Amino acid sequence: MSYNPKSFIDLKAFASIVPNLFIGENKIPESIHDFLSTINFEANLTKIRKNSTSETHFEEVFYKWFNAFKVLKYMHFARDNYFPDVLIFDATNGLLELIGEAKLKSNKELLLTFRAIDLK
Repeated sequence: MSYNPKSFIDLKAFASIVPNLFIGENKIPESIHDFLSTINFEANLTKIRKNSTSETHFEEVFYKWFNAFKVLKYMHFARDNYFPDVLIFDATNGLLELIGEAKLKSNKELLLTFRAIDLK
């Protein structure tokens, strides 16, 4: 089993709006929004904004706070509340679809396709 690719899609969408959090825009995917409410996000965001001198500095401080450990906690939260784990075969085929590749029918085809992508 593997994490559901939908968790990563929401995480990517969230990462794309992080610079906008500096000015107060909050169009956060639902799974992430609900996770953030469990880790005192608003108070931490306010503190990060107050201690940031620019958007660039804000992003640096934000990602020190929203670190790999919090990403992993989000992945578990999303798995438990939004996107259940899926078979690795299904997850990898879903990833191929996202990058514009065709679905494959065997594990060997998947492996060879990802090896070819890795060599690009």
